[in-house]
Amino acid sequence: MAVVKNHFETTLSDTSVATHTITGLTSETSTTNVNYVSQEASLYFLRSIHQTLLDAGYNDAVKNELEYSISVFGFKFFVLIISSSSSTIGGLYPSIYTYGIDRNICSTNASSYKNGLLINNYYDSHTAQISYNIIVRGDENCISISYSSYKFQDFDIPIIFVAKAKNLITSENSYFFSGFPQDEIFSDYTFIRNKENLYTYYPLYFNYTNYNYKNILHTRYDTVGLNTDTKFICEPILCYYGSFLIHSLLKCNTTFDYGKYYKLGSDIYMCYGYRFYTASNINNLNPLPSWAGPKFLFKVS
Repeated sequence: MAVVKNHFETTLSDTSVATHTITGLTSETSTTNVNYVSQEASLYFLRSIHQTLLDAGYNDAVKNELEYSISVFGFKFFVLIISSSSSTIGGLYPSIYTYGIDRNICSTNASSYKNGLLINNYYDSHTAQISYNIIVRGDENCISISYSSYKFQDFDIPIIFVAKAKNLITSENSYFFSGFPQDEIFSDYTFIRNKENLYTYYPLYFNYTNYNYKNILHTRYDTVGLNTDTKFICEPILCYYGSFLIHSLLKCNTTFDYGKYYKLGSDIYMCYGYRFYTASNINNLNPLPSWAGPKFLFKVS
């Protein structure tokens, strides 16, 4: 597999928004309505992701343009571009839906920083011009898909992360998946479920210190004890009380830095997570947070 970054831009000819219905999202007969969808932008963004997946070597990636979905590793998710306006295109941002969960798991519209994450110009959010990068990384067991905003083309904003996993209790094949943002006190965006059971999922907490959730998804060690800045142990990641093994992911310590690549033996890993600039570093930005996502290593070759 490879690390691929593709640039896409176009001017939309259709500035209307509509309601899109996803069938079978939370049960075989369920219908889920998603409001304020830009159909043209959704289709263009869907094709952008699919093309970048193919360029990165994920030849099993399949798109369905009628339902705005992509399947990779057999894991299906729905890609919709949402407008901040209810009547015409306003600020445009990606959203992600997948089976079992009745809501968007990619909340790039959070009010505190959405202006910096739009795929159209946040200075004039009603513009029909969209511009962004799609970045795909991973190996045969895991995949990270992210994008950049119109204004900040160097940003690396997660859309979805998917990894194959194994249920150690039942030996079933499973999926670990995470949207945006990942946070160490919320389980709203990170999950694991068995491959053949679309509608039963388990929410996960990253490194949560509350005793009720301790070690549900522990992905890092502090740089203490024998884990120092020069000597550390990377180990496989188990989650949901040790019930699942996630493939191609490793626990690391806090010495590893977000977005950097590391060679471990003959393999190359990236330290997952995202770090935004502080508001003081970017002029006229409705500020992006200075926090970053949880650390773990995932294999990219």
